[in-house]
Amino acid sequence: MGPGSSCRFAPHVVTEPGLVLYRFGAELYYANAGRFLRRFRTLLQPMPSSVEVVVVDAEAMTHMDYTAARILKRLKANLDEAGVELGFARVPWGSALRHGIATK
Repeated sequence: MGPGSSCRFAPHVVTEPGLVLYRFGAELYYANAGRFLRRFRTLLQPMPSSVEVVVVDAEAMTHMDYTAARILKRLKANLDEAGVELGFARVPWGSALRHGIATK
């Protein structure tokens, strides 16, 4: 779902231009981290993108392993380089704090 597009679960809902909300409905660990990254990248295609801010709804990410944390850190660095701000909402703090993904 790109900026300003509707959500497949709530087709009448539209984000602000330049804003993408992304929900990955599972824990994030080595076995599905690649799928997370592939889906995430489709949100920003084609590059350069009109996306300015991406917010990941992390409520379902109750567990994050080392591989997933490294992918998120690399993703953040790539987005920073492209001028896209990455944020997280509804973060289960344990794993995010342990891996340095978030700070309180």
